Amino acid sequence: MTHDDPLFDPNASGNDELEPQEFSPEELAGMEQALSPYRYQPREYAFDAPSTSTRRPGGPLPWRLVLPLAAAATLVLSLIWWTDDDVPAARYTVATVVGTPSVGGRPLVRGQVLEPGQLVSTGADSRVSVRIAGGDPSVNKKSVLLGGGLVDLGPESSLRLMPRTGPDDDAAWRLQLERGELTASIFAAPRLFQLGTPSGLAIDMGCFYTAVVDEQGVTTLSVRGGLVIFSSGGRQAWVPEGASLRSVPGQRLSTPVWTDAGAELQEVFAALDDWAAQPEPAVLDDDQGSLLKRLFKPARQVDTLMLWHQLDHPWRVVRESAFDSLAKLVEPPDVVRRDELLAGDERQRNEWRSRLEYHWR
Repeated sequence: MTHDDPLFDPNASGNDELEPQEFSPEELAGMEQALSPYRYQPREYAFDAPSTSTRRPGGPLPWRLVLPLAAAATLVLSLIWWTDDDVPAARYTVATVVGTPSVGGRPLVRGQVLEPGQLVSTGADSRVSVRIAGGDPSVNKKSVLLGGGLVDLGPESSLRLMPRTGPDDDAAWRLQLERGELTASIFAAPRLFQLGTPSGLAIDMGCFYTAVVDEQGVTTLSVRGGLVIFSSGGRQAWVPEGASLRSVPGQRLSTPVWTDAGAELQEVFAALDDWAAQPEPAVLDDDQGSLLKRLFKPARQVDTLMLWHQLDHPWRVVRESAFDSLAKLVEPPDVVRRDELLAGDERQRNEWRSRLEYHWR
Protein backbone atom coordinates (compact mmCIF):
# COMPACT_ATOMS: atom_id res chain seq x y z
CA MET A 1 0.00 0.00 0.00
CA THR A 2 1.35 3.48 -0.94
CA HIS A 3 0.37 7.04 -0.12
CA ASP A 4 -1.38 7.16 -3.54
CA ASP A 5 -4.01 4.68 -2.35
CA PRO A 6 -7.48 6.04 -1.46
CA LEU A 7 -6.93 5.26 2.21
CA PHE A 8 -4.32 8.03 2.35
CA ASP A 9 -6.13 10.51 0.11
CA PRO A 10 -8.15 12.98 2.20
CA ASN A 11 -10.28 13.81 -0.86
CA ALA A 12 -11.07 10.21 -1.79
CA SER A 13 -14.54 8.83 -1.21
CA GLY A 14 -15.11 6.46 1.71
CA ASN A 15 -12.70 8.33 4.08
CA ASP A 16 -15.37 10.24 6.00
CA GLU A 17 -15.63 7.50 8.67
CA LEU A 18 -14.19 4.07 9.30
CA GLU A 19 -16.24 0.97 8.67
CA PRO A 20 -16.49 -1.25 11.78
CA GLN A 21 -14.85 -4.63 11.34
CA GLU A 22 -16.00 -7.88 12.93
CA PHE A 23 -13.70 -10.82 13.61
CA SER A 24 -14.43 -14.36 14.63
CA PRO A 25 -13.00 -15.71 17.92
CA GLU A 26 -10.57 -17.81 15.89
CA GLU A 27 -9.31 -14.74 14.03
CA LEU A 28 -8.89 -12.79 17.28
CA ALA A 29 -6.97 -15.67 18.84
CA GLY A 30 -4.69 -15.83 15.81
CA MET A 31 -3.94 -12.10 15.96
CA GLU A 32 -3.22 -12.29 19.70
CA GLN A 33 -0.81 -15.17 19.13
CA ALA A 34 0.92 -13.31 16.28
CA LEU A 35 1.42 -10.20 18.48
CA SER A 36 2.43 -12.08 21.64
CA PRO A 37 6.22 -11.73 21.05
CA TYR A 38 5.77 -7.96 21.32
CA ARG A 39 3.87 -8.02 24.61
CA TYR A 40 5.61 -6.23 27.51
CA GLN A 41 7.56 -8.65 29.67
CA PRO A 42 8.65 -7.29 33.09
CA ARG A 43 12.20 -8.19 34.04
CA GLU A 44 13.88 -8.28 37.41
CA TYR A 45 16.85 -6.00 37.87
CA ALA A 46 20.12 -7.92 38.14
CA PHE A 47 23.59 -6.63 38.86
CA ASP A 48 26.20 -7.26 36.21
CA ALA A 49 29.32 -9.17 37.14
CA PRO A 50 31.99 -6.85 38.56
CA SER A 51 33.91 -5.12 35.81
CA THR A 52 37.60 -5.85 35.43
CA SER A 53 38.26 -2.80 33.26
CA THR A 54 40.07 0.25 34.64
CA ARG A 55 38.58 3.72 34.93
CA ARG A 56 40.72 5.26 32.19
CA PRO A 57 40.50 6.14 29.36
CA GLY A 58 36.84 5.95 30.28
CA GLY A 59 34.31 3.75 32.04
CA PRO A 60 30.71 3.09 31.05
CA LEU A 61 29.08 6.37 30.07
CA PRO A 62 26.13 6.24 32.49
CA TRP A 63 28.44 6.33 35.53
CA ARG A 64 30.20 9.37 34.08
CA LEU A 65 26.91 11.19 34.63
CA VAL A 66 26.50 10.18 38.26
CA LEU A 67 28.26 13.13 39.90
CA PRO A 68 26.48 15.83 37.83
CA LEU A 69 23.13 14.15 38.49
CA ALA A 70 23.87 13.87 42.19
CA ALA A 71 24.78 17.55 42.23
CA ALA A 72 21.46 18.38 40.58
CA ALA A 73 19.65 16.33 43.20
CA THR A 74 21.50 18.24 45.91
CA LEU A 75 20.32 21.53 44.42
CA VAL A 76 16.72 20.36 44.47
CA LEU A 77 16.94 19.27 48.08
CA SER A 78 18.65 22.49 49.09
CA LEU A 79 15.49 24.36 48.12
CA ILE A 80 13.44 22.39 50.63
CA TRP A 81 13.32 23.08 54.36
CA TRP A 82 13.55 19.68 55.99
CA THR A 83 12.46 19.32 59.58
CA ASP A 84 12.84 16.19 61.68
CA ASP A 85 9.12 15.53 61.48
CA ASP A 86 9.07 16.19 57.74
CA VAL A 87 11.84 13.83 56.60
CA PRO A 88 10.17 10.89 54.80
CA ALA A 89 10.67 7.54 56.48
CA ALA A 90 13.05 5.08 54.83
CA ARG A 91 11.39 2.29 52.87
CA TYR A 92 13.02 -1.05 52.13
CA THR A 93 11.35 -3.54 49.79
CA VAL A 94 12.65 -6.95 48.74
CA ALA A 95 13.15 -6.83 44.96
CA THR A 96 14.63 -10.24 44.11
CA VAL A 97 15.32 -13.40 46.06
CA VAL A 98 17.71 -16.24 45.19
CA GLY A 99 17.79 -19.28 47.44
CA THR A 100 16.47 -18.81 50.97
CA PRO A 101 17.68 -15.52 52.48
CA SER A 102 16.04 -14.70 55.80
CA VAL A 103 15.11 -11.88 58.15
CA GLY A 104 14.81 -12.66 61.84
CA GLY A 105 15.16 -16.36 61.01
CA ARG A 106 12.17 -16.32 58.61
CA PRO A 107 12.44 -16.72 54.82
CA LEU A 108 12.24 -13.55 52.75
CA VAL A 109 9.79 -13.23 49.89
CA ARG A 110 9.71 -10.86 46.95
CA GLY A 111 7.75 -7.68 47.67
CA GLN A 112 8.19 -7.96 51.43
CA VAL A 113 8.64 -4.62 53.21
CA LEU A 114 11.48 -4.55 55.73
CA GLU A 115 11.75 -2.38 58.83
CA PRO A 116 14.69 -0.59 60.51
CA GLY A 117 16.27 -2.79 63.15
CA GLN A 118 15.85 -6.03 61.22
CA LEU A 119 18.79 -8.27 60.29
CA VAL A 120 18.87 -9.73 56.76
CA SER A 121 21.03 -12.83 56.30
CA THR A 122 22.03 -15.02 53.37
CA GLY A 123 23.49 -18.53 53.23
CA ALA A 124 26.06 -20.05 50.93
CA ASP A 125 23.60 -20.43 48.04
CA SER A 126 21.38 -17.40 48.54
CA ARG A 127 21.34 -13.67 47.91
CA VAL A 128 18.77 -10.87 48.00
CA SER A 129 18.27 -7.46 46.40
CA VAL A 130 16.53 -4.73 48.40
CA ARG A 131 15.09 -1.62 46.82
CA ILE A 132 15.39 1.54 48.91
CA ALA A 133 13.11 4.55 48.63
CA GLY A 134 11.79 7.45 50.66
CA GLY A 135 8.60 5.91 51.94
CA ASP A 136 5.02 6.09 50.66
CA PRO A 137 4.49 9.19 48.44
CA SER A 138 0.78 9.12 49.29
CA VAL A 139 1.75 9.82 52.90
CA ASN A 140 4.54 12.31 52.23
CA LYS A 141 4.93 13.76 48.74
CA LYS A 142 8.54 14.72 49.47
CA SER A 143 9.43 11.03 49.47
CA VAL A 144 9.98 11.02 45.72
CA LEU A 145 12.58 13.79 46.08
CA LEU A 146 14.88 11.60 48.13
CA GLY A 147 15.72 9.34 45.21
CA GLY A 148 16.62 5.76 46.00
CA GLY A 149 18.48 2.79 44.69
CA LEU A 150 19.12 -0.90 45.00
CA VAL A 151 21.42 -2.92 47.27
CA ASP A 152 22.41 -6.50 46.49
CA LEU A 153 23.48 -8.69 49.42
CA GLY A 154 25.73 -11.56 48.37
CA PRO A 155 26.05 -15.08 49.82
CA GLU A 156 27.15 -15.65 53.43
CA SER A 157 26.33 -12.06 54.37
CA SER A 158 24.52 -10.19 57.16
CA LEU A 159 23.01 -6.72 56.79
CA ARG A 160 21.18 -4.76 59.48
CA LEU A 161 18.74 -1.97 58.62
CA MET A 162 19.48 0.85 61.03
CA PRO A 163 17.06 3.52 62.32
CA ARG A 164 17.90 7.21 62.11
CA THR A 165 19.99 8.23 65.10
CA GLY A 166 18.10 11.47 65.78
CA PRO A 167 17.21 14.96 64.49
CA ASP A 168 20.81 15.67 63.44
CA ASP A 169 21.18 12.46 61.42
CA ASP A 170 21.67 13.51 57.78
CA ALA A 171 21.19 9.97 56.43
CA ALA A 172 17.84 8.92 55.02
CA TRP A 173 19.00 5.30 54.73
CA ARG A 174 21.50 3.82 57.17
CA LEU A 175 22.63 0.20 56.84
CA GLN A 176 25.25 -1.87 58.67
CA LEU A 177 27.11 -4.59 56.78
CA GLU A 178 28.24 -6.96 59.53
CA ARG A 179 29.87 -9.50 57.22
CA GLY A 180 29.90 -10.57 53.59
CA GLU A 181 29.47 -8.59 50.40
CA LEU A 182 27.12 -5.79 49.39
CA THR A 183 26.81 -3.92 46.10
CA ALA A 184 25.00 -0.58 46.18
CA SER A 185 23.61 1.31 43.20
CA ILE A 186 22.35 4.67 44.47
CA PHE A 187 20.67 7.62 42.78
CA ALA A 188 20.15 10.19 45.52
CA ALA A 189 21.58 13.40 46.88
CA PRO A 190 25.00 13.08 48.56
CA ARG A 191 25.17 11.66 52.09
CA LEU A 192 21.59 10.35 52.18
CA PHE A 193 22.74 6.72 51.87
CA GLN A 194 25.30 5.56 54.43
CA LEU A 195 26.72 2.09 54.97
CA GLY A 196 28.47 1.21 58.20
CA THR A 197 30.97 -1.63 58.60
CA PRO A 198 33.01 -2.89 61.57
CA SER A 199 35.89 -0.66 60.41
CA GLY A 200 34.22 2.53 59.23
CA LEU A 201 31.41 4.33 57.45
CA ALA A 202 30.89 4.61 53.67
CA ILE A 203 29.11 7.87 52.81
CA ASP A 204 27.51 7.71 49.38
CA MET A 205 27.96 10.75 47.14
CA GLY A 206 25.89 9.30 44.29
CA CYS A 207 27.60 6.15 43.15
CA PHE A 208 27.93 2.43 42.45
CA TYR A 209 30.24 0.45 44.69
CA THR A 210 30.95 -2.89 46.37
CA ALA A 211 31.90 -3.39 50.02
CA VAL A 212 33.27 -6.66 51.39
CA VAL A 213 33.66 -7.38 55.12
CA ASP A 214 35.68 -10.46 56.11
CA GLU A 215 35.54 -12.49 59.32
CA GLN A 216 38.01 -10.12 61.05
CA GLY A 217 35.88 -7.08 60.20
CA VAL A 218 38.33 -5.81 57.55
CA THR A 219 36.49 -3.78 54.91
CA THR A 220 37.48 -3.61 51.25
CA LEU A 221 35.68 -0.89 49.30
CA SER A 222 35.76 -0.80 45.48
CA VAL A 223 34.04 2.08 43.66
CA ARG A 224 32.76 1.40 40.15
CA GLY A 225 31.03 4.73 39.60
CA GLY A 226 30.78 8.11 41.32
CA LEU A 227 32.40 8.83 44.67
CA VAL A 228 32.38 7.43 48.21
CA ILE A 229 33.76 9.18 51.29
CA PHE A 230 34.94 6.58 53.77
CA SER A 231 35.30 7.67 57.40
CA SER A 232 37.12 5.83 60.16
CA GLY A 233 38.83 6.89 63.39
CA GLY A 234 38.39 10.59 62.68
CA ARG A 235 39.98 10.34 59.21
CA GLN A 236 38.19 10.58 55.89
CA ALA A 237 39.26 9.16 52.53
CA TRP A 238 37.91 10.14 49.11
CA VAL A 239 37.40 7.05 46.96
CA PRO A 240 36.36 7.89 43.38
CA GLU A 241 35.45 5.64 40.49
CA GLY A 242 38.23 3.19 39.71
CA ALA A 243 39.78 3.32 43.18
CA SER A 244 39.67 0.97 46.15
CA LEU A 245 40.42 1.14 49.85
CA ARG A 246 41.09 -1.29 52.70
CA SER A 247 40.11 -0.49 56.27
CA VAL A 248 41.17 -2.54 59.31
CA PRO A 249 39.36 -2.16 62.65
CA GLY A 250 41.41 -0.22 65.17
CA GLN A 251 44.02 0.92 62.63
CA ARG A 252 44.55 4.19 60.78
CA LEU A 253 42.51 4.39 57.59
CA SER A 254 44.59 3.28 54.61
CA THR A 255 45.28 5.22 51.44
CA PRO A 256 42.82 4.77 48.54
CA VAL A 257 44.63 3.59 45.41
CA TRP A 258 43.74 3.27 41.76
CA THR A 259 43.18 -0.30 40.70
CA ASP A 260 45.42 0.35 37.68
CA ALA A 261 48.23 1.98 39.71
CA GLY A 262 50.50 -1.03 39.40
CA ALA A 263 51.65 -3.46 42.06
CA GLU A 264 54.86 -1.58 42.93
CA LEU A 265 53.14 1.74 43.53
CA GLN A 266 50.40 0.10 45.59
CA GLU A 267 53.00 -1.68 47.72
CA VAL A 268 54.78 1.63 48.38
CA PHE A 269 51.64 3.33 49.63
CA ALA A 270 50.87 0.28 51.74
CA ALA A 271 54.32 0.70 53.31
CA LEU A 272 53.54 4.35 54.08
CA ASP A 273 50.36 3.25 55.81
CA ASP A 274 52.48 0.92 57.93
CA TRP A 275 54.84 3.78 58.79
CA ALA A 276 51.92 5.75 60.20
CA ALA A 277 51.62 3.27 63.07
CA GLN A 278 55.26 3.83 64.10
CA PRO A 279 57.08 6.82 65.67
CA GLU A 280 58.85 9.02 63.13
CA PRO A 281 62.61 8.43 63.27
CA ALA A 282 65.02 11.32 63.60
CA VAL A 283 66.75 10.14 60.42
CA LEU A 284 65.38 7.81 57.76
CA ASP A 285 67.34 4.65 57.16
CA ASP A 286 68.49 3.72 53.65
CA ASP A 287 65.43 1.59 52.89
CA GLN A 288 63.05 4.31 54.01
CA GLY A 289 64.87 6.97 52.04
CA SER A 290 64.85 4.81 48.94
CA LEU A 291 61.13 4.17 49.32
CA LEU A 292 60.36 7.90 49.50
CA LYS A 293 62.36 8.52 46.33
CA ARG A 294 60.42 5.79 44.51
CA LEU A 295 57.12 7.00 45.83
CA PHE A 296 57.18 10.68 45.08
CA LYS A 297 58.00 10.51 41.41
CA PRO A 298 54.50 10.00 40.00
CA ALA A 299 54.10 10.78 36.32
CA ARG A 300 50.29 10.91 36.23
CA GLN A 301 48.10 13.69 37.55
CA VAL A 302 45.57 11.09 38.67
CA ASP A 303 48.13 9.87 41.19
CA THR A 304 47.52 13.09 43.12
CA LEU A 305 44.68 11.10 44.71
CA MET A 306 47.20 9.03 46.64
CA LEU A 307 49.61 11.91 47.25
CA TRP A 308 46.91 14.18 48.67
CA HIS A 309 46.00 11.56 51.25
CA GLN A 310 49.59 11.77 52.57
CA LEU A 311 49.22 15.44 53.55
CA ASP A 312 47.90 14.37 56.97
CA HIS A 313 50.45 11.56 57.46
CA PRO A 314 51.86 11.47 61.03
CA TRP A 315 55.43 11.73 59.69
CA ARG A 316 56.40 15.26 58.69
CA VAL A 317 58.98 14.02 56.19
CA VAL A 318 56.18 12.20 54.33
CA ARG A 319 53.96 15.29 54.39
CA GLU A 320 56.78 17.44 53.03
CA SER A 321 57.57 15.01 50.21
CA ALA A 322 53.90 14.69 49.34
CA PHE A 323 53.43 18.48 49.24
CA ASP A 324 56.42 19.03 46.96
CA SER A 325 55.38 16.23 44.59
CA LEU A 326 51.79 17.49 44.44
CA ALA A 327 52.94 21.03 43.69
CA LYS A 328 54.92 19.78 40.66
CA LEU A 329 51.82 18.09 39.24
CA VAL A 330 49.05 20.54 40.15
CA GLU A 331 49.73 24.05 41.44
CA PRO A 332 48.19 24.66 44.88
CA PRO A 333 45.56 27.40 45.30
CA ASP A 334 46.73 30.85 46.38
CA VAL A 335 45.30 30.35 49.87
CA VAL A 336 47.64 27.40 50.53
CA ARG A 337 50.72 28.13 52.58
CA ARG A 338 53.22 25.28 52.78
CA ASP A 339 54.14 25.62 56.44
CA GLU A 340 50.54 26.10 57.55
CA LEU A 341 49.25 23.11 55.63
CA LEU A 342 52.09 20.88 56.85
CA ALA A 343 51.25 22.00 60.40
CA GLY A 344 47.75 20.57 59.96
CA ASP A 345 45.59 23.30 58.42
CA GLU A 346 42.58 21.23 57.31
CA ARG A 347 40.91 24.10 55.44
CA GLN A 348 43.92 24.58 53.16
CA ARG A 349 44.20 20.84 52.61
CA ASN A 350 40.57 20.71 51.48
CA GLU A 351 41.01 23.77 49.26
CA TRP A 352 43.73 21.93 47.39
CA ARG A 353 41.58 18.81 47.18
CA SER A 354 38.85 20.81 45.44
CA ARG A 355 41.32 21.63 42.68
CA LEU A 356 42.71 18.11 42.48
CA GLU A 357 39.34 16.35 42.23
CA TYR A 358 39.08 17.34 38.55
CA HIS A 359 41.92 14.88 37.85
CA TRP A 360 40.26 12.09 39.83
CA ARG A 361 37.26 11.69 37.48
